[in-house]
Amino acid sequence: MMEKISRYMERDRQSELILDIESLKSELQESDYKVIKCAEAMVVGAEMPYDVASLHTVRQELRDKINELEKAMSDE
Repeated sequence: MMEKISRYMERDRQSELILDIESLKSELQESDYKVIKCAEAMVVGAEMPYDVASLHTVRQELRDKINELEKAMSDE
């Protein structure tokens, strides 16, 4: 019985991790257009439409969290 409960808990934890990862990936994708606009501005020598350093910091934090959760998932 305890083994069955343990498997359910593992499955719930895996599902939770997957949902968290998907949510963070979605959040990362939502800012892709900002990166594209900055790249376009750089190519034509225009002023940056967004604070690139801040944008990078936020996106890197999301990537780091995704990597952390994916590692936690593989460790289980």
